[in-house]
Amino acid sequence: MKKAWMLPLIIFIPACFLPLFNACQKTSEIRADIYDLQRRNMVRWDLEGQGIKSRRVLDAMLRVPRHLFLLPQHRKMAYLDSDLPIAPLVTTPRPFVVARTIELLNLKGSEKVLEVGTGLGYQSALLGELANEVYTIEIVPDMGRQAAERLQLLNYKNIHCQIGDGFKGWPDKAPFDA
Repeated sequence: MKKAWMLPLIIFIPACFLPLFNACQKTSEIRADIYDLQRRNMVRWDLEGQGIKSRRVLDAMLRVPRHLFLLPQHRKMAYLDSDLPIAPLVTTPRPFVVARTIELLNLKGSEKVLEVGTGLGYQSALLGELANEVYTIEIVPDMGRQAAERLQLLNYKNIHCQIGDGFKGWPDKAPFDA
């Protein structure tokens, strides 16, 4: 049998955590807003400011959250125009290099693209925004699995991942437009 004095405590304890819960929720929203602002600044200053002209590429760079494709300890630097480590002795290229590389492909939206070297999937996601189908191959199994899971969680149904050596491409899906 519960003592009568315990009942108010049982009701009070969860209620006292409500402000903390709301603060955590707001912190998460603020963090998302900060990433969004950083992403917009990166596109404006680092990409447009350095000569990226393709509106399609710039819009894709605005839509794809680069911070989700980085190791947690590097997410705060996601929107700096710099290479960042994604594994021992492996980096992801700086956003300008990624944007310029994709811009040079001049994708219209109907292409089938082969990407060799998925990494953690950031460029794959950008290609998925701009092409009809993307086939990407990663030689490092753990990295390839992480990228595939991340791309699936972000609902990229037009990106197909394979783990293996990309030296010979993906013969049974060839030819590719880019």
